[in-house]
Order: sequence, then C-alpha cells, then structure tokens
Amino acid sequence: RNEPFEFQLGTENIIPLWNIGLKTMSKGEKALLVGSPDYCYKNQNIPGIPANSSLIFEIEVIDFRDKPKEIFEMDKEEREMHMVECKNQAKELYENNKLQDALDNYKKAYDYLLDDTHSDKILLLSNLSIINGKISDWKQSLHYATLASEIDNKNIKILYRIALAHFNINNYQECIDTCNNILAIDETNSITKNLLKKSILNKKIELNKNKKIYKKMFA
Repeated sequence: RNEPFEFQLGTENIIPLWNIGLKTMSKGEKALLVGSPDYCYKNQNIPGIPANSSLIFEIEVIDFRDKPKEIFEMDKEEREMHMVECKNQAKELYENNKLQDALDNYKKAYDYLLDDTHSDKILLLSNLSIINGKISDWKQSLHYATLASEIDNKNIKILYRIALAHFNINNYQECIDTCNNILAIDETNSITKNLLKKSILNKKIELNKNKKIYKKMFA
C-alpha cells in the first residue's frame, strides 16, 4: 500500500507467508512473496480478497530491531551475563548515592537468576535489604533479608538486617528473638547487643503505653 506497516515477526498478527518470507530478508531488501491460501487468509472473507485466494505481495524491509529475549527464554549463561552487568551497574550507582537506580538494577540482577543456585544470590538480596533500609522501606528490607536467610540462616550480617528491620517496624519481640539468635552464634557482637538493649527498652515503653490506654478504657 506504499506506506510503512509495523508488526512483530513470529506472531499470529500477520499471515504465515510473511512470517516465513520475511525471516530470509535483510534491511533495505525488496521481494515478491507468493503464497497459496493455506499461507495467506485460507477460507476467510477479507474485504477486497475473496476466500481461498493465492496472493502476491511486493515487500520492502525498511527497518527492523531485535526483540529482547524474555528472562525465561535465556539459557543460564545468558542470564548470568546480564546479572553481572546489572550488578556492576548497581554497585556504581550505589557508590554515587543514586539509591533508587541502584535498587532497580539490583532487582534486575536478582531476577535474572530465577531459581538458580548462585554464589551472588545472597549478596544481591543483602544489598537489596540494605538499600531499602536506607530509603526507610523497612518492610521490603525485611523481605529481602528474610529471603537471604533462607539461603544461609547462620549469616550474622543477614540476621542483623532482619533484626534491624523488625526494630524499625516496631516488631520489638521479633527483633529481640533475632538478636538472641545472633548472640547464640557470636556472643561478643556489640552492635547486636546494643540493638537488643534498645529493643527491650522500647518494648517496655510500648507495654506501659498500652497499659495506660487499657486502664483508661476500662476505668
């Protein structure tokens, strides 16, 4: 029709003849594609085209671009390559204090691993937890730290991220329990001892507030 038509090759949005013929063509190439009804519109009644028609198309490929593969379409090696690329970008962005961009890239890096067992998975989850904590999204920080702990439940740094997230969400008892788990592994961990003290104190303050509220309610 002497005007550009954009479409995605390999879909059902175009007739089989085009899906087959265009795969062999290069940018700027012109070709005549000739197809029997089975490769065109079959027995459909198309305006201006009778059913069961053989058709001839003169086509010029003006331009094309590769459709990026979905993650599930990649093999393990391809996904790992993209993971490393995103991880390195995230690290650079983090160092330049571009936290949201760093977070987005760490998420992409983690997504590329799917269900693979990989040595970087716990690192990615840890960094996701740290950055979410820095932007005060403590629920997400807890989420990623918990995922990391499912890989290594003895990792003190990960357990501390869990305890810190619970503290900032005001889950003081969960924070206390996690701190005690850390101290069972490393009884000299001073930063955890300090967090434990603060959590015990805040829990007492919260209990006293609740007692006063209940006292007024039932007075």
